[in-house]
Amino acid sequence: MKKKKIEIKTKLINHLIIKGKKNKSETLTLKSLKTLQINSKKSSKKLFQLALVASTPIFKINTITKKKQKKKKQRSKIIPAFISDKTSRISFAIRFIIKTTNKNRNSLFYRTLSEEILMSAQNKSQTIETKKENQKQVFANRHLFKYYRWH
Repeated sequence: MKKKKIEIKTKLINHLIIKGKKNKSETLTLKSLKTLQINSKKSSKKLFQLALVASTPIFKINTITKKKQKKKKQRSKIIPAFISDKTSRISFAIRFIIKTTNKNRNSLFYRTLSEEILMSAQNKSQTIETKKENQKQVFANRHLFKYYRWH
């Protein structure tokens, strides 16, 4: 059995697709990687890999809402879960990066994306802060690990 090689660039393109316009997402990634290359001395591929390594989460949070009972509020339980698959970890990291670029969008998207990648490669980004907050929330609720099915 051969192991699948994870193509990070195609994964980023697939996460950026909006309304089925893959061509638009390809141009956005190419422009952002070119601006990364211009702004830094390291190669854009290495910087993107560093950013992904810095922002990959180990745990994710699943929220389960209980069904409504008579005259009671709807309750939701936060259950932490371990992300065992490499591809899903990488996709979570890419999602974190894209969410923070959408929040901090000042000018063109590809510029803010390249800035975010550069900052997360240097461990100064907001994506790393959100990852750390996520991990704190998981460890605060670690007594709920008993509900998770370990494989």
